[in-house]
Amino acid sequence: MDTLAPAIDIPGGPELGVARRPRRGAGLIAVNVAFALLAMLALVLTAPAMATAAPTDDFVDVLFGHSYYDAVRGLHEAGVVDGYPVEGGTEFRPDNPLWRSQFTKMILGALEVQVTEDAWRDDAPPFGDLEPDPTDNLSPHDYIAEAARRGITYGTGATTFSPYNNISRVQLITMAVRAARAMKPGALTDPPTGYTGSLPGFDSPDHAANLRLAEHSGLLAGLRDYGPGWDPWHNASRGEAAQVMWNVYRVAGGTRPALVMVDDFSDPASGWSDKALANSSVGYSQGRYAITLLKPGVSTWSARDITLSDATIEIDAAPAPGQGKTEYGVKFRLQGNGDCYQVTLGSDGSAGLWRVMDQARMALIPNQTFAAVKKDGTNHLTITFQGDRFSVWVNNVLLGAATDAVFPSGLFALYASSSLDSMGATVNFDNFRIWSVPPES
Repeated sequence: MDTLAPAIDIPGGPELGVARRPRRGAGLIAVNVAFALLAMLALVLTAPAMATAAPTDDFVDVLFGHSYYDAVRGLHEAGVVDGYPVEGGTEFRPDNPLWRSQFTKMILGALEVQVTEDAWRDDAPPFGDLEPDPTDNLSPHDYIAEAARRGITYGTGATTFSPYNNISRVQLITMAVRAARAMKPGALTDPPTGYTGSLPGFDSPDHAANLRLAEHSGLLAGLRDYGPGWDPWHNASRGEAAQVMWNVYRVAGGTRPALVMVDDFSDPASGWSDKALANSSVGYSQGRYAITLLKPGVSTWSARDITLSDATIEIDAAPAPGQGKTEYGVKFRLQGNGDCYQVTLGSDGSAGLWRVMDQARMALIPNQTFAAVKKDGTNHLTITFQGDRFSVWVNNVLLGAATDAVFPSGLFALYASSSLDSMGATVNFDNFRIWSVPPES
């Protein structure tokens, strides 16, 4: 029972202007950035039978003056990238492409995500274009399944992953952005409103925001010929992968934020309210945390007694299907009178960031429909708040950033609301994570 901040239900759904918002969790990840990222690069950027050249040896095809000399040499001097033995030395082969499955394995290894043989289930495979999973090898099936489960990578279609297709530049960049954010939340710098970067005509709903964020944050520095005319859909090369991941290492290196809280809601004693209210109920249900609204036009939240000022919050949130319009999300910097900031997601694919005062909402990121927000299924929500700056991500796509300084700290809460034309609603939350955000220097 949450005695300091109990669950509260109040009349009034979205039409009455009461805010709410979801957060989504990524898995618990223990990372030593300087070594874990580089260690996995060895698995993907090296040949199956790698040479054992000394770290100080040069690659005969990446000599001083080569576009990727600094990145490849930096990784090589760390002792993690070797190459292909040839007569007269060792080649790195920077122009060779990478498979999607190889890069997926690299990202999980870089994040030190534990992958087990049961990640992939042949009776319920996440994708249908792989043969049955061999039980003596985690690659590629179990890496792909784990990456898909954590929202690090998605398929090329509803049931396909295309594991042996070459990864494109923009797919690589999107995964690099996710990796940087997972290793050090808040390390990347959100671009200002209206920022278009070097490729203003690139408008992919899945990748454009990540491309702009990567460029603005320095992850694309040093890429050969990057700028107008550079094709984001071209196959990524080993050299480009080395450059981008070297940039990730430098940008996201240093002390990792502390993991303040982890909750997969499997333990009914983890501290959330579990009770029936007049118009709703909140509590643990089958390994998740459920908010159930028993009638139309009801808003309910359940808060925890942890005060936060700066943090990154992640959570999975999924409204039950077939229940009319539902609004749900996470409140943060929640005050005793209910004032707060809140991110709301809608079952119509909408999302917004609000400041809530006296039950009235002021938009900080205007509510609108986003391609990244799933109308059905689970949405992965990430929010970073640091000082007066906020950024909101859904399914690893940046929806927007804003500034506001009214509430410097407060509690956090899970939230759901049923519309006036529904018979009620249920929203399930899972995989909750809170990371600290280092104070600005």
